[in-house]
Amino acid sequence: MDKTTLETFIKKYNLNGLVDGVRWVVKDNTLRVTSMTSDKKFLASITQKKFDGCTDVTIGVGDSQRLKTMLNSVEKDVTMTLVTDTADSARGVISVQFEDGKTEMAYMCSHLDVLQPEPKIKSLPGYDVEITLTEEFVARFLKAKAALQESDLFTLLMNKKKQKLEMVLGYNRNLSHRIALEVPTVDGKNTVKSPLSFSAKNLKEILAANPEAKDPVLKVSEQGLAFIEFDTPEFQSQYYMIKIDVED
Repeated sequence: MDKTTLETFIKKYNLNGLVDGVRWVVKDNTLRVTSMTSDKKFLASITQKKFDGCTDVTIGVGDSQRLKTMLNSVEKDVTMTLVTDTADSARGVISVQFEDGKTEMAYMCSHLDVLQPEPKIKSLPGYDVEITLTEEFVARFLKAKAALQESDLFTLLMNKKKQKLEMVLGYNRNLSHRIALEVPTVDGKNTVKSPLSFSAKNLKEILAANPEAKDPVLKVSEQGLAFIEFDTPEFQSQYYMIKIDVED
């Protein structure tokens, strides 16, 4: 199997440490992770569409960053082997081994009981705003985030003078350092009734983990949900962000 593809899969859900302890669900030659952060403000669902590492199984990966680092020790083409507890079927997979012919590494798996259950995505609201994340806009967003590193949120609100939707980093109802970006929206999906704030750090990591996608669309519901999806021949990546209240 191709180790590089697996590393990309981990990168897409781990997001530089945002999501770490997860369940790998292998089914029908696909590999999927669906996991929510402990504060329940963020959910990621990533599927590797063509997976040939093993047959149907659920694997407890308690430390995804450690596994990604350990994979650096083997070459690109590897064989994946699962070690299970034959005496205790409830224990599941004990370790995952990767071998390239010259180097063998073994990653110790977590018991599934210590990992959160796979969250279920329930019915979703309709989306009131759709923002096309063009290459030009992403570049402006990343510059703004770098300029205001202390600003953890981006806020969507209407510019009263221009009567246009803006994305503001550093938004506060009081005076504050801020950067306002005009956003490229889909016609008819370009207004909000009141400011909506989400994690700018998470959006930055999402964009960094999916550089191959062209002009993805950030969809936002006034009920407090933001959603973005990336669909390529190798992966389907879906991310859900819950609004964050801004203090006065």
